[in-house]
Amino acid sequence: MQSARIFASISFLFFPALLFAQSDSDVLAYQVSQSDQWKKQLYLSDRPKGGPYRPRIQSDDFYFSGTDSIDPFQELLQTRQAVFSNLDQLNNDHPACRFPGRFLFLNAALALDYDTSLLGECSNFQNWARFDRYDSLSVVMVEGYYGNPASSFGHLVLRHGRSDGAQQLLDTSINFGARVPQGEGPIKYILNGLAGGYLASFTAESYYRQDLVYTQVEHRDMWHYELDLDDTQRVFFLAHLWELLDSPSTYYFLKNNCAFAVAEILEIVFERNLVNQNTLFYPPVTLFHELEEIHQQGDLSVIRSKHFVPSQQSVLKSLYVTLSAQQRQVFGRYIGREQQPVQPLLADLEEAEAAEVIESLISFYSYLISGYPELGTELYERRRQLIVARLEYPSGRFLQAAEIEPTTEPGKTARVSRLSMGVSLVDNQPGLALGWVPYSQSATDLGNDDFSELTVLALDGRLQEDALDAKFTLIRVAQRSDLIDRLPGDWPLSWTIDLGWQTAQTGRYRAGGQADIEVGQSVQVGSMLLSALGAFRQSGWESGLGARAELALTTGQRITWIGYADYTFWTSGESVQLGLDSRFSFSPRWSLEAELSSFDRGGAEAELNAQLLLAWHFR
Repeated sequence: MQSARIFASISFLFFPALLFAQSDSDVLAYQVSQSDQWKKQLYLSDRPKGGPYRPRIQSDDFYFSGTDSIDPFQELLQTRQAVFSNLDQLNNDHPACRFPGRFLFLNAALALDYDTSLLGECSNFQNWARFDRYDSLSVVMVEGYYGNPASSFGHLVLRHGRSDGAQQLLDTSINFGARVPQGEGPIKYILNGLAGGYLASFTAESYYRQDLVYTQVEHRDMWHYELDLDDTQRVFFLAHLWELLDSPSTYYFLKNNCAFAVAEILEIVFERNLVNQNTLFYPPVTLFHELEEIHQQGDLSVIRSKHFVPSQQSVLKSLYVTLSAQQRQVFGRYIGREQQPVQPLLADLEEAEAAEVIESLISFYSYLISGYPELGTELYERRRQLIVARLEYPSGRFLQAAEIEPTTEPGKTARVSRLSMGVSLVDNQPGLALGWVPYSQSATDLGNDDFSELTVLALDGRLQEDALDAKFTLIRVAQRSDLIDRLPGDWPLSWTIDLGWQTAQTGRYRAGGQADIEVGQSVQVGSMLLSALGAFRQSGWESGLGARAELALTTGQRITWIGYADYTFWTSGESVQLGLDSRFSFSPRWSLEAELSSFDRGGAEAELNAQLLLAWHFR
């Protein structure tokens, strides 16, 4: 059988021939037990000085040598004894079928020379892995979703299926996620997710379920990176993943999350470091950056292909933008009224134009039914009426979608953790500027197609003479919604929330807590976005109301500009600020940022500020 041939080639995967030359099996077993490849498969916490390893997997049947502390050598000896005994009685309950990854690894590393086709008797594993049907494994990046705090930074899933894309929705989707009790409140959920209050594990289900949730219900675009694995690597990946199914570990959505868990397996397969166990933060996009970087180094191919999967919302927008102004007016009039036939609204349109409007409305109600089920069964009835109305026109599809422009590949966007250093000039006084942020998606970042922003826990400082000005940003979120091409019923406003703490008394800021909430409209034309926003501002003990105009522009692939004019009426007087921020991105890892602003408060002489920063995007 095909799976037998695949397993038979696994013995050449991991360890060099020098290791096999050892004559003493116990010495060889000890050497293998101390290897990174073996320790990574056991998921051990950092070892204290002179102390034992602590297991990270919290399952009674994942380790053979106990669950309080783990000696890698004893675990290997007991695993070898259990997995390779009584192979003539192999069935689903045998340890080799429970741990096929360890069977393959130790068989090669210890040169045991067992026939790996024996694992064909593990019917549960074989039926799950579907080696006779599937030949492709992909990591899928799902864009961020603010409806769920844990998904704000994006999400990662695995897809196991066919490389030709046939029957893709019937592929297997593998997800790593927290086991959250029903009815958990958002505050408790965030606190438990940060503090390790949940267990998490890998689970498998049909891919169409993930596609339904992400692209249709939550309207999130996806990128598929097909991994460049040979058969032996893919078989081992799935064999090891089988061992991890329903084997829980502590979940932290900043670190031990969906991307971190997958990266740990890929480390074993590719024999490359993809994670730092001492890191405090591993956002999903980091794995794609690491894969892209390894692939571009040229000595190891890890990416076979990439393709973009637009959400149902993106597909619908590509239909809507092709409608004429008159057709859009009819579209809006129909959805804005209840229980009315569509035919009278189409009287002034040509036959083809009318058919296009009906087809776009059918797509719109399908979009509402999948994404907003709480709106009720009336949606089904209105869609049914539209389908009946469409039968009055000639057969064939009239409406042709505009080409959907893929978003920037996740592995080619700016890395999200960064350090910056540069020089500043405040009111003719030179200084040194420093910055650090664990997660920042800036409006000017490389590959940020919609100028959105999400910054968490940023710290910026400016040293001038003997004074230190500092600002701590708790969170900054900005979403800019296109007023012209947005779908009817979509959130129409652009908005910004910026919360933090300021210790300096320069410009419009006062020492103390800071809050900036802005709401308004945006219009996007090509690579340019113009926004007009009203604002409420709090600076220390002082409040203010204001307005802000922004012009964001991308020129070429690497240069982004944002110009702004800001007026605020504070309780103690008014202020006006003009500014220009620009960034030149050398690569996803390095960028040069320039800021220039003029600040005028209460008619006093304008204060001129300038800053030039070199940023290292390190994760």
